[in-house]
Amino acid sequence: MVNLSPKTKTSNEGCWIIVQEHNDVTRFAGLGPTSSVKGIITQVVNVDKLSELLIKAVNNRTRERNYFKKLVELFQNEITEDEFDREIEEHEDEYVVNTDEKPTREDIILACEAVKRIKDVKDVDDFSALFSFNQESIIKELEAK
Repeated sequence: MVNLSPKTKTSNEGCWIIVQEHNDVTRFAGLGPTSSVKGIITQVVNVDKLSELLIKAVNNRTRERNYFKKLVELFQNEITEDEFDREIEEHEDEYVVNTDEKPTREDIILACEAVKRIKDVKDVDDFSALFSFNQESIIKELEAK
């Protein structure tokens, strides 16, 4: 067995984490009060969920932009209506925002925090389209609270 000496030690909220690296293997161990550890784990999970929500929001805004670019081509007679319809139908994921995802309460809370800093989210329609959330699910979740 290889003797790995600690490379990094860090403390946060009464927690200690030791990281050991050897070649392409990294080991870590931690110690701390249960309440602090649970808080740190929750923060890590929320950051991951928030990243997923923000990536989805960027992709949905890109889909909207792609759709309107294609619509401009149609209005400027660069493509026909049939070509427009065919393009949207054949490449739906590039142009159409689906709002069929049923968010959890945590998803809604994270999205609400994120949307405070995102431009032009003015109503439930915008919120729903941005994160692909089903509007009825949002309303049900909020009413349940």
